[in-house]
Amino acid sequence: MHLTGELVFKSYRPLELELSMLFVRRQYVGTFKEQVEIFALTSIPRDKDEFISINGHPVELCVVFNEYDSVDLLVQPEQIAWFDEGPDTEDLQDITLKQINKILNEYGGYVDVEVDEDYPDTALLAEGKAILSFIDSYVDVDDDYDMCENCGSDDLYYNSSGDVSCNNCGWDDIEDSI
Repeated sequence: MHLTGELVFKSYRPLELELSMLFVRRQYVGTFKEQVEIFALTSIPRDKDEFISINGHPVELCVVFNEYDSVDLLVQPEQIAWFDEGPDTEDLQDITLKQINKILNEYGGYVDVEVDEDYPDTALLAEGKAILSFIDSYVDVDDDYDMCENCGSDDLYYNSSGDVSCNNCGWDDIEDSI
């Protein structure tokens, strides 16, 4: 059983920079579309302060679940590790930065997490690590929504609250009902 959560990152201040620490790079494609790239530190910079002034502090990834105006932590940073490619493969693999960046940019940060059927708000862990996958409901949006009411895009999905959202402009059908 899967639950859709949102992959988010939070920054922290380390005493020293270490190899494989994650950082966020943001750039704009066109006028409005922000592209986010998570990258890993592959060498220790000579000037830590200059590197941080350009790239910001390192980040940790986690998955949260938004329900009923509350945010619950579904997957801890140290639990993000496994990725399920889907029904065509039975093997789990280590999640890659390419998959993380695809989740952030193509799926609006939304990701499916395998959860315990008896405790659906608890991530199922394999060897202490959560199993993430691209969201299934991304394509199968209710027939009531052929396109975004705000921008006209057909890039719609069900978010973690069960509302229809637009990956293109961020529109959410909950906003229209308020």
